[in-house]
Amino acid sequence: MDCEIKPNLFIVGAQKSGSTSLYYYLNQHPSVFFSKEKEPRYFNYKYNKNLQNGPGDRKWDNSRITNFKEYIDLFKNVRDEKIIGEATIEYLYFSEVAQELKKFNKNSKIIIILRDPKERAYSAYTHLCRDLRENLSFKDALLEENKRIDSGYHQIWHYKNVGLYYNQVKTYYDVFGYNNVKVVLYDDLLNNPNNLLVEIQKFLELEVHSIKTSNKYNQSGIPKNKFIQEIILNDNMVKSTVKKFLPLNIRNKLRHKAISMNIEKPKMDSEVRGYLIEFFREDIMKTQNIIGRDLTSWLK
Repeated sequence: MDCEIKPNLFIVGAQKSGSTSLYYYLNQHPSVFFSKEKEPRYFNYKYNKNLQNGPGDRKWDNSRITNFKEYIDLFKNVRDEKIIGEATIEYLYFSEVAQELKKFNKNSKIIIILRDPKERAYSAYTHLCRDLRENLSFKDALLEENKRIDSGYHQIWHYKNVGLYYNQVKTYYDVFGYNNVKVVLYDDLLNNPNNLLVEIQKFLELEVHSIKTSNKYNQSGIPKNKFIQEIILNDNMVKSTVKKFLPLNIRNKLRHKAISMNIEKPKMDSEVRGYLIEFFREDIMKTQNIIGRDLTSWLK
């Protein structure tokens, strides 16, 4: 295993917190190589082997990489890049993965990006609405969460539980040490992406380069037109033809663009917002203390 080219950077989550944008932004750096498959999900397989039972989950299961050689082959085109990475957001939620990553490459760097957990939960919900998988109201979906977890739904349906960050982050700090874990906030990416990317490049000990941050990726929202959304999401002749001529990264960018043009995001119900603030309150304060950032805005 030591003779193989190994990733030394893992963006581990949190889900629906900007990891896709961060992946595309950092991949512009000449000394960074990311796998074309953004989320191989290789290292959390042993902790999440059961087939997922939520609507559309099996398709996600089928795209998981479970073979070591296939995983390593994701990085076979590395040339002389200093940073070799992947971005599997399930690694944070299944925080036992930290030990697996440490065993795999003890010199790895970890990036964790966190978002206001109530907004993250709502984004996960509207993501599934966007993909025509969620049919309940947000309030009813939150009430169904534990039942769905018990029924084996994929983690994206764990709207509240994914946002309990404290133990997840603490595990990575405990395993890799504070110097090798960079915790950033979604708000930083949203409000001042250029400064954040300079910080990250310094954390990775890279020469600082200018990075284009105008594009937004993997945005969530409620479809404006479900018929158009079905065309974007489902297999059809046009998509099959395009697949033959365009590489995966270009197809992904076009898909993100098409989806973003056909979605809107209504405001969260105020009653639900108040409920989630109280649900997350204690964990937010503990997370604030461990990462050394003021998170009181998440309690509004």
